[in-house]
Amino acid sequence: MAANIVEKELGEELMLYDLDKDEIHVLNPTARLVYQSHREGRSREETERLLRERFRTSVGKDVQQEVEDCLAMLRGKGLIGA
Repeated sequence: MAANIVEKELGEELMLYDLDKDEIHVLNPTARLVYQSHREGRSREETERLLRERFRTSVGKDVQQEVEDCLAMLRGKGLIGA
């Protein structure tokens, strides 16, 4: 995670302010869950399970790919580490 990130809850969304880059990012509820799960050290499998439980996704939905895509986006913006 970037060292200088300030978090602020906005209802179900989460605002992240990167002090170093002077950038604001607003995470929707899905991205918020992935971000927080990563920060808490949960595995991708645990994160996928949490998403399925919270958002009641269909069995055929590729939640694993959505988690991977979200993590890649967060990394690309410097909001999380590897």
